[in-house]
This record gives sequence, structure tokens and C-alpha cells, in this order.
Amino acid sequence: MRDVSGGYSASILEVPGVFGGGDDIEEANRTLEEALADWVDVEVDAGHPIPAPIARTTTAGGLQLRIPPSLHHQAAMLAAIEGISLNRVLADAVARGVAAS
Repeated sequence: MRDVSGGYSASILEVPGVFGGGDDIEEANRTLEEALADWVDVEVDAGHPIPAPIARTTTAGGLQLRIPPSLHHQAAMLAAIEGISLNRVLADAVARGVAAS
């Protein structure tokens, strides 16, 4: 993920607090792998369990979303102005929100 300093950061959902960083994606991933290896060594030495990876689920891509009528109207107007579908406007908004988290 691109961070505010212009570099990149990387983390693992199952292992909070373990992260990597670097000037590019490759460096961020490499430092993440190093940090994870160090974390695993410490946890194994302490006799702690290592969490299993979160299973990747298959999703259909469909979603029902209830939003206030005023927000629906604003999104529909933006879609009309941009010449794109309402679905695209909402998908882009969700993508920006997910990327920011």
C-alpha cells in the first residue's frame, strides 16, 4: 500500500503488528517477509501457536447496499455527469475506501 511519505508499506492481516516498508513494492514485501520470519522465530521459541492463513473465499461480486435517498441521488448525478454507470461510481468509491484503510 502506498503511504503518505511516498513509499510503500505491507502488512499481514493474520499477524497484526508485523509490517514492512520500503521505497518500492518489492522492498516493502521483502522487509515484510523478513519481519514475519523474525516474528515466527520468536513465537515458536515462546511456544505460541502460529495463526493459519485466513481462507480465501469465493465471492460473486454482487452486493445489496442500502443508502439514504439523497446519497443515491448524488451518486446517480455523478454517474450521469461522468457518463459512467451508477455501479461504477459506487464500486470506485468502495475501492477508494478499502484502499485507504
